[in-house]
Order: sequence, then C-alpha cells, then structure tokens
Amino acid sequence: HNPINVDIKNVLITFGGVDPANLTLKCLNAIFDDAVDRAIKIKVIVGPGYRCVTELKKRINFYGDSVELVEKTSRISDYMLEAGLVFTSGGRTVYEVASLLRPMCVICQNPRELTHSFARPENGIVNLGLYSNVSDHHIKEVFCRLADGFEARKMMVEKLPKNAFQSGKKRVLKMINNLMSEEI
Repeated sequence: HNPINVDIKNVLITFGGVDPANLTLKCLNAIFDDAVDRAIKIKVIVGPGYRCVTELKKRINFYGDSVELVEKTSRISDYMLEAGLVFTSGGRTVYEVASLLRPMCVICQNPRELTHSFARPENGIVNLGLYSNVSDHHIKEVFCRLADGFEARKMMVEKLPKNAFQSGKKRVLKMINNLMSEEI
C-alpha cells in the first residue's frame, strides 16, 4: 500500500452511484479554494445514477484543470490508492478505502448510514454525521486540518483495523470450503 505522504497531492470525492443529496458538489465547492492554495488536485467520481452531472460539469469547467471528473471506472481502487484523502458516504466504500489504508472523511447520506459502527474515530475515520447537519464550513475546516496535518492523517491510518479484512476473507473461504465438503 502507498505510504501516507507528508503533502497530499490528490483528494478523492466519491459519494456512490446516485448521491441523492449531491454531496459531491457540496464537498467540491467547500474544499476547492483551499485545495488550489495547497496545489492539491481533486478527483471526482460519480456513478451512473448521479442526476446532477450537468451542474457538476459546469462547475468543474469553471474551476479548470485542478479538478478531474471520472464518470465511469471499473477500478475505483486505483483512484483511492493515489488519494491522500477521500471524502465519501457511510456505505461500503468506507471498507474499500479502509482496506487500502487511506485517510477518509465520511458524510452520511441517510440515517441508516449513521448506524454503521465501522466509520468512527476509534477506527481512524472522521465521520461528520448526517449530511443535513454538515455545513460547507465544517467540510472546509476538516479538509484544511487534514491537508495540513500529516501526523493526524498518519494516526488515522494507524488506527484502521488492518486485520479485519483478512479475517473476513478467511472466514468466507472457510464457509465455502465447508459447504463444498458437505455431502449432497
């Protein structure tokens, strides 16, 4: 896995295939000026169900070369790996980012995501809570603190439970082997 760099070169914004609250644009607008000030490129990945793509493209065209839009990818992990920080929702993407040992900030898209116990500070994840309670200022503040805080990002990654994912794979393989060895 990529080590945590002192300076962030890329930030990834991805809020799933649909992003009903348009958190993609909210995050982009909140961090853009500070990212440019720090020479940080922003990669934005949206899914096929994202309805605000026209508005997003207009904003990205206005912002220029500092922002790259990806509308389709079969390997989102490549973008996660090169990101120094990831903004995402509280669904399964959290596990993907964590398994790649990348620092992340979560904004929950619905109350159900608030119940997921993994996206918590004790696991090295900044969780801002439900989107309707998260201001642009708060996103900007967290971005600046983490962009300037190598030690904070390093500590986040150190808290990520590195073995949780391997044991899950072993458990699934054991279940498959047990099923296959049962007599039919």
